[in-house]
Amino acid sequence: MRQCGIHGRDAVFYEALKIYVSSLVNVVSLCTTLRVLDLTDSGFPLDKIWAALKYGGLQIEKLCLGGCHVGRKSTDCSQVIILHFPIESLCLFSLYYFTYFFLTAPKTVALKPFHLDISATCEKSCSSVLEACLAGVQCRSLSLRDNNLEGEMQGVIHALGNIKTLRRLDIGGANLLALRRSSKQVHAALISKTILDVVKLFSDDSPLEELFLSDARLGPHLSVLLNTLGAATSLRFLDISNNDLGHFGARILSKALELNTSLRSIVIDNNHLGVEGLCDLATALNINRTITSISYPVQDVCECLTRAGCDRSRILGAMTLIESCLERNRQPSNADTANFRITAGVSLLFNVTTAV
Repeated sequence: MRQCGIHGRDAVFYEALKIYVSSLVNVVSLCTTLRVLDLTDSGFPLDKIWAALKYGGLQIEKLCLGGCHVGRKSTDCSQVIILHFPIESLCLFSLYYFTYFFLTAPKTVALKPFHLDISATCEKSCSSVLEACLAGVQCRSLSLRDNNLEGEMQGVIHALGNIKTLRRLDIGGANLLALRRSSKQVHAALISKTILDVVKLFSDDSPLEELFLSDARLGPHLSVLLNTLGAATSLRFLDISNNDLGHFGARILSKALELNTSLRSIVIDNNHLGVEGLCDLATALNINRTITSISYPVQDVCECLTRAGCDRSRILGAMTLIESCLERNRQPSNADTANFRITAGVSLLFNVTTAV
C-alpha cells in the first residue's frame, strides 16, 4: 500500500473514527511502503500518530494533516516529528498548531527547501509567530491563502523578504478582504503599503519566480503592483485572477506587459476586463515576445458576449490575436527577438540606475 486517505465531517464518521484510531496507527507504524498519508479534515487525534510515524512513516513523501485534532501535549509530539521525520520530503505540512515547528525547523540539520502549506490555518495570534519565525524557515514554496491576516499582513510580508530560498508564494484569497470592504482612508492606505511591500519581494535580484494573488479582490489597489510589473526581472508566473481589475486595471496591466521581459505565464480571468480591456491586452501581447501562456479568460469573455449590444467580432478578434501572439512566442524562431527584448530591457534598467 502506497497511499492512505481518510476524509469526513459528519458525526457518524467521527464516532466510527474513534473505534479505528489504534488500527490506523498500527498500519502506519508497520507499513513500510506507505508514501502518501492524507488525514485532511478527519479530526484525527495527532497525539496518537506521532510515535507511529517515527517507526513506520520515515519513508512518507506527502503528509496532509490540516483539520486534525491537536491535544495538550502537541508541543512534545511536534518535537518527536521534527527530530525523527525526514522533513525535507514533506510536500504539504498544513497544521493548526505550528508554533513549535517554526521555532525548531531552523535548528533541524535535515531541513532542506520544501513546500509549506499553512493556508486557512492561522488564528489571529499566529501573525506574531509568522513575523518572528518565517525568516528562519528556508522553504522553496509557501502558501498563506485565506488566513485573514488583514492589518498584520504587512509585518508578515516583511518577514517573507528574509527567506532567501523562496521561489513560489501564494498570498491570495481572504487576507485583506475586511480592509478592502472598509471605507476608512487609513485602511486603504494600509492595503497600498502592503502591496508595495509585496512588490519588493520580486524586485532586484529576488529569487521569487511565482506569485499567486488570486481571489484577493484587491481592485484599484493592485495598480501599485501592476505599475512596477514592467521592470520586474525575476517573476516568471503571476496569478491575479478574480481581483476586480476592470478596464482601468487592464490598461495598466497591458502597458506593463509591453515592457516586461521576464513573465512567461499569467492568469487574469474573472476581472471584469470588458471589451476594451481584452483589446488592450491583445495589443500588449502583439508587442511582448516572452509570454507563452495565458489561461483563457472564460468568465470575462462570456461577460462581454452576454452584454446587450456587444461587438462580437471585436471580442473574438481580440482573443484570436492573443492566441496567435502566444503561438508566435512559443515558436523557436521567436527566440532571437525575445532575447533582443530581454537584452534591451536589461540595458534600459542599467541606464536608468546609472542616471539615478
